[in-house]
Amino acid sequence: MPAAKEQIAAARREAAYVLLDYSIQIADEPANDSASVQRNRLRSDVRLRTAALWNREDLGDRSGATMKINIGALHIEAMRARTLQAQAAVQQLDSGGPDFELDRPNLTEP
Repeated sequence: MPAAKEQIAAARREAAYVLLDYSIQIADEPANDSASVQRNRLRSDVRLRTAALWNREDLGDRSGATMKINIGALHIEAMRARTLQAQAAVQQLDSGGPDFELDRPNLTEP
């Protein structure tokens, strides 16, 4: 039975190119009105989609990019960066960093 499935799959891969040719012929047919244009577009599109299903390797959609994002690793990296920033700020304060005085209102004077 597996041999039969492989033969069917091979036949469909070959037939996909025939469907592709039919699709091009249908798209090239002259159309007299908008209904004919829509009908030809539908006929051509059905054949293109079927061909893509029957031969995914050559005619299938390749637009699906795959990307993996590890949220845990991104979170850890962000925490490390924040820790380094905080340590740098503490070192700057410990080393006598920028001097500043707070402007506090004198509440004892009338």
